[in-house]
Amino acid sequence: QGDLLNSSNLICALAFDRDGEFFATAGVNKKIKIFECDSIVNNNRDIQYPVVELSSRSKLSSLCWNSYIKSQIASSNFEGVV
Repeated sequence: QGDLLNSSNLICALAFDRDGEFFATAGVNKKIKIFECDSIVNNNRDIQYPVVELSSRSKLSSLCWNSYIKSQIASSNFEGVV
């Protein structure tokens, strides 16, 4: 539980895909984590694991799913680099 309360796990962005099937989080831990919505909503577990986890070189500030191509997501860091 100590890891969950660590400020390095701060989420700065949350985005849902066009169909509401997945959502992604990003933040100061330099990672994009993608979760399946149904598994979060319909599951009684205390801890949920991402379907995919992507690493970045920088702390992330925003996310946006491509509304035309479901498998594409864009992110930017605190300096504005996409």
